Amino acid sequence: TWYPLLAVVLCLVDSEFFSENWMSLLTQLGKHLKEKSTSLRTLTVESIAVLVESYRTKCANDDAKTIQANLTSIQNIVFLTGQKKQTFIVQGESVRTLELFADVILLMSKLDLDFA
Repeated sequence: TWYPLLAVVLCLVDSEFFSENWMSLLTQLGKHLKEKSTSLRTLTVESIAVLVESYRTKCANDDAKTIQANLTSIQNIVFLTGQKKQTFIVQGESVRTLELFADVILLMSKLDLDFA
């Protein structure tokens, strides 16, 4: 999949282009979180963490309402829940993937401590 490369390239562009396009890439990455391959899921979560970190640095001047809306979107994309209230994290998930989820939570809390 080409999403990890696209995430890195998007993080290298200017703030304006990044802020216009990062959420659509995050949404596309969210679709890959349901993959059966743990290595692909790990790559996906790592790409999401890179995007959230770049958002934290590139869009630090966003107003509180925008940050709150983006954090809610990140939460809904990354921490999938459905009618069955089941998550996609399965027994035997790689430690690296779980660490990356923890990193995403940490990055979200750095954006807005109240959200954590």
